[in-house]
Amino acid sequence: MNLSHLFRFCACIALMCCQTAQADSTFPAPNWTVQDARAAAALIDTPAAVGPLFELARAGRDDALLESLAAVATRAAWTQPAREHVLYTFAAGLADLAPDTVGRKVMEWLLAYESRTLVPHDHHPAAGVPLYRVSAAAAGSLNAWERQAAAADSARLLQRGAPGWLEAYRSAGPARRLGLMDALDQAEPEQLSRLADSLLERLSAEPDFTPAAARAGVLLREPSILGQAVATGGGPGLAPELRSAARAFDEIERAAVLQHAITHAPPANASLAIAELAPGLLHQPEVTELLFAKLGDRQIGSAAALA
Repeated sequence: MNLSHLFRFCACIALMCCQTAQADSTFPAPNWTVQDARAAAALIDTPAAVGPLFELARAGRDDALLESLAAVATRAAWTQPAREHVLYTFAAGLADLAPDTVGRKVMEWLLAYESRTLVPHDHHPAAGVPLYRVSAAAAGSLNAWERQAAAADSARLLQRGAPGWLEAYRSAGPARRLGLMDALDQAEPEQLSRLADSLLERLSAEPDFTPAAARAGVLLREPSILGQAVATGGGPGLAPELRSAARAFDEIERAAVLQHAITHAPPANASLAIAELAPGLLHQPEVTELLFAKLGDRQIGSAAALA
């Protein structure tokens, strides 16, 4: 890095620090303690207050629901924490209803709501953060709906064949991908086998398919499929599938996956497989010998040592 680049880099860091300091100086102060806010919210019967809102939602009466939400947000007889606890409970509870039970205007109202019950930040007590994040609860419900809808789509796509499922997964966001994978649990073995073959063919070029390939291997109880997913794929979605394999596979199957991972997988994946699968296999001489042999390995030796 030459001096001009260094100067620009330092200037950028200084600007970021100034912006951060300015943001900290304008951060709102707390107006409630957590204990007092929760006590204030508990003064009303939240389930009884939320019940009529859900009735309007299920009836599809969006206009009346918007009026009721606005009335809750401004109800003088209730404290601010009580009002926002009701709104938060309703927004979060929408996730349990069918997708798109309420219309766009209702969701936009909830997503735009600015929570005003501010409690001290855990690490910066002078800064206030919302106790009841109504907008975040609404966003969570939207994600849940998207996941439910994707699961229904996944079942239909699997009946038609692997290509449509692959394209849907490729173009999906995080919530829809989870929904597409949820439906794999109810798929027929033939559907899973065809999908697994297609996934493994593309895994080296498209590692985003790793969780789906690993899930197919676990559901089919096929160590070879899971082993290939570990050896070829990558990414954070691999850990929960290995954890599932540790519960679903017998010792011989787990040992086969672990040995394949240690021998063929990249170091990060091999270390992950060791962490998830090795602890329950240490009584097997073949496994312990393999781990001892890897203690001096600079890349996976520490994982072997921990196991």
